[in-house]
Amino acid sequence: MLPFSPLPLAFRGLTYAVTLPTGEVRTLLRGISGFARPGRMLALMGASGAGKTTLLDVLGGRKNSGIAGGAIALNGFPKDARTFNRVAAYVEQNDLHMPLQTVREALEFSAALRLPGSVPPTTRAAFVVEVMAQMELTHLADAKVGDPGEKDSLSPGERKRLTIGVELAANAPVLFLDEPTSGLDARAAAVVMRVIRNVASTGRTVICTVHQPSAELFYFFDDLLLLQRGGWQVFFGPLGRRAGKLVEYLRSLPHCPPYPEGFNPASWMLDVLAGTNSSGGGGGAAPTPAPPGEGLQAAYFASPEWAAAEKALDASMTPAPGAAPLAFPSPYASHAPAQFVALLRRSHLTWARNIPMNLGRIAAITFLMVLYGIIYLKIADSAGDYQGVRTLVAAIFMYVST
Repeated sequence: MLPFSPLPLAFRGLTYAVTLPTGEVRTLLRGISGFARPGRMLALMGASGAGKTTLLDVLGGRKNSGIAGGAIALNGFPKDARTFNRVAAYVEQNDLHMPLQTVREALEFSAALRLPGSVPPTTRAAFVVEVMAQMELTHLADAKVGDPGEKDSLSPGERKRLTIGVELAANAPVLFLDEPTSGLDARAAAVVMRVIRNVASTGRTVICTVHQPSAELFYFFDDLLLLQRGGWQVFFGPLGRRAGKLVEYLRSLPHCPPYPEGFNPASWMLDVLAGTNSSGGGGGAAPTPAPPGEGLQAAYFASPEWAAAEKALDASMTPAPGAAPLAFPSPYASHAPAQFVALLRRSHLTWARNIPMNLGRIAAITFLMVLYGIIYLKIADSAGDYQGVRTLVAAIFMYVST
């Protein structure tokens, strides 16, 4: 319903460091380079503490502390924080929604705030319907979100798809997702990955962190950026059919354990980085010691795989002929009156639908009014002196404040 311009995202030599309370400077990312292309899904993977979410936050502009270095280019031009939020959407790991809103209202609220004011209301409504269909939520359009775990509320997988839909309602060509399958069962995770695959198929650039997925989910991705603990880059490039290119590269590393045929390549990949053996094979051989991250990064940057990726990276960091940097008249898509109306409408619906709270407030106010009436009964009889006037003013204050 709404057109958009596909935008590739490229980054070179990204570093990120934070200062601890003790004064020590800890480096979390060490010279990470790569790119994400429209229509493809890039996975950021690695063991816990490797810097996956940190890298995603740096790319998405979510870090407001620490020291970041390196270059990030959007469509070949240096990333500009003033325009980046208009073309990027970030899906948090936690699904936070108003429990009394319906699925349709949550998407309409996001669209009202994040689509340009030039979009007619009929087009915006049709776009929301399209997003619901893409997220496979059409049959839940009028269902309330509810609180997690409550009866008749959305399931965890449905909440995650709604979270993605809320960000997709901005019609952003670049989509960041932080652990979209975390906490989901196998079926719900497969549905979430399927809708993300559908989003990428529309021409959007999708960058996603994921931790040790099943082989079925791992094969959804097109490209992989693999990190070793400490923020070292181990691999970047296309996965190939059934992750064949990744397996081929890791096999070329010295001291790499054999790859068991039919084993999940995502699990084997983490075994290579951690020096463990979770396949149960190997004839009882001792696990291969975990290689240092610095050596793995140096080996990758000296490999033919990086030489091929660097050529594509150079092209992604260079603007196309005739292209112009992004420019918007305002950092906000909608103007202030439209934002006020959308927030007022959502607040009104939330208060109107909270029946228990409204009944409780009515009962409390009725009780207090009766109590104050008894306390200040016949107050007018004593209003002729100073003390009576003070009592009358106190009564007025109590009534108004209640």
